[in-house]
Amino acid sequence: MISDQKHSLQAGLGFVISPKVNQYVTSYHQISDRVCYLDLKFPVGENCVRFCRVVNGYAPTLPNSIANPKVATAYYKDLDTAVDVPSKWDLYVLGDFNAKIGRRSHEDVDNGLDSYIGRFGNGQRNSNGQYLLDYLIKNSLFAINTAFKHPMRHITTRCGWLKDWSAGRRSKKTIPYFTQIDYILCRNDKTSLFSNARSFSGTLTKSDHKLVLARLSYNNIYNILKKKQSAKRKFDIENLVVNPETKIEYQNSVRQLLLDRPPAENPNE
Repeated sequence: MISDQKHSLQAGLGFVISPKVNQYVTSYHQISDRVCYLDLKFPVGENCVRFCRVVNGYAPTLPNSIANPKVATAYYKDLDTAVDVPSKWDLYVLGDFNAKIGRRSHEDVDNGLDSYIGRFGNGQRNSNGQYLLDYLIKNSLFAINTAFKHPMRHITTRCGWLKDWSAGRRSKKTIPYFTQIDYILCRNDKTSLFSNARSFSGTLTKSDHKLVLARLSYNNIYNILKKKQSAKRKFDIENLVVNPETKIEYQNSVRQLLLDRPPAENPNE
């Protein structure tokens, strides 16, 4: 386990790493008490190595961001530093963003936001969600756990109980709440690598957040690269139909080609 001890009284965060993956970790960096990252180098196929950065972020809460906007600005500035890697690197940003991106609307699609968020978000976008969406657009990232259809319990990432004020101040009645504020982000040109992303409830922790998991495979990594297509010759067939002079010229050319060809023994030829 790699974690931050320097700022443990404020936020603090870290990584829990599988022993199978630990051998590929090349470095760990702590930018602040809210942002840290791992760099990895691991083999993919024969004589091929991939570089990967995994960023862990813990954004300020919505009340904190509203009361002190500089806190949110500083957080995303630290996050910008963490994602500054070469374009050939794989990049994954994950954590508690305390932001509601919300369900994607038709207006979002018209504005091209379907390149950054999927169809299966939850709730309505708040100001922290707009902060996050602007960050996705700026860095060409995609919130992958908004892209897969699941029951709502596997889409929402935080749940709990709130006081039901409609029942009166003295009432102890509560109502449940379910929100999606934790995300896994990837480059928006690498989404085809993912086969699933969802949240899991019932984990044995005291947190009101759910475990969010994504599955991806590098088996078809080269299929995401666009293959260069050879240029095709194009013919103006419409002009051949509507222009009599072109039609006669074409007929004469074909007739001359047939006359110039030597006779063949096979009539099909």
